[in-house]
Amino acid sequence: MPGLRIDRRLIDIGKPAYILAEIGINHEGDISLAKELINAAAACRVDGVKFQSFHAGDLVDKNASPEYFKLFKRVELSRKDHEVLFAYCHDKKLNFLSTPFDNRMVDMLVGLGVGAIKVASGDITHFPMLRHIGSKGVPVILSTGMSRLSEVDEARRVLYESGCPGMVLLHCVSRYPARPADLNLRSMVTLGDVFGELYGFSDHSMGYLAAIAAVAMGAKFIEKHFTIDKKLPGPDHKLSTDPDEMKALVYSVRYVEKALGREAKRPTPEELRDRHLGRRGCYAARDIRTGEKLSESNIKFTRPEGIIPAKLWPTIKGRKTSRPINQGEPIDWGMLK
Repeated sequence: MPGLRIDRRLIDIGKPAYILAEIGINHEGDISLAKELINAAAACRVDGVKFQSFHAGDLVDKNASPEYFKLFKRVELSRKDHEVLFAYCHDKKLNFLSTPFDNRMVDMLVGLGVGAIKVASGDITHFPMLRHIGSKGVPVILSTGMSRLSEVDEARRVLYESGCPGMVLLHCVSRYPARPADLNLRSMVTLGDVFGELYGFSDHSMGYLAAIAAVAMGAKFIEKHFTIDKKLPGPDHKLSTDPDEMKALVYSVRYVEKALGREAKRPTPEELRDRHLGRRGCYAARDIRTGEKLSESNIKFTRPEGIIPAKLWPTIKGRKTSRPINQGEPIDWGMLK
């Protein structure tokens, strides 16, 4: 399971999960709105933002789906738009990523210098484009919505055989929004186990709880739709996280990563320092005479641990005292015969 680098950001076991704000087409074809989205994403402390790169005529048949063609034509980004947004992200210290939907857009993105190419779930069987992407020698983020393991395997083989240097596999449920009962996060782990790849989660559910759960299960990459206003007219705004939700997602993911810690079970230095305060020791439950045997009738187990811990009670039970012991005194080895 080799690590994968997107620009200066290393994605690997033991490293923080990469969090990608999927702007997609939520810019509504307005570069000013796209910049607002980038600003908002940067304030949320995500690692990168992602757009979608396409020519409407190559993506949707105008005659078969006139409404979809009209939608995608409205939100097309030109080469100049891409250049402006790429530079703007660089100034904001954010990775600029995009999902290309044709070979020309693949070439343009690679020419811009993107650190990775994102492949949409719907194109996992688009072998001609996968071969073209693989030949560019850049890392790939591969979404696997709607796919069986065998189809994921085929796509991987096509990409690697074409020259792809490495990839992250994203579990994805291609429903908008996806219901919690359909998320099946355990299959995300299966992707990593079966293919030996880093894995992550492209989250189409409402809210951000599923993304946090995915990180707790080992996800090293989280992709989440992002908007600054859920009431905007485009199709993806309602299911997208807004800035408050994205900030909460990033905070929660980083909190979970710290809490996961390491596999070794050992007390912290602070626990070692203070644990005697929470553990119990052997104390006189009443005044005890010289020569009296210790028993449950004259011994109690209270905090702090004292001199003889409660776990050693079987060792001293029945032993006689060498001197009088006052009620409440911790039992000391020197008190025993």
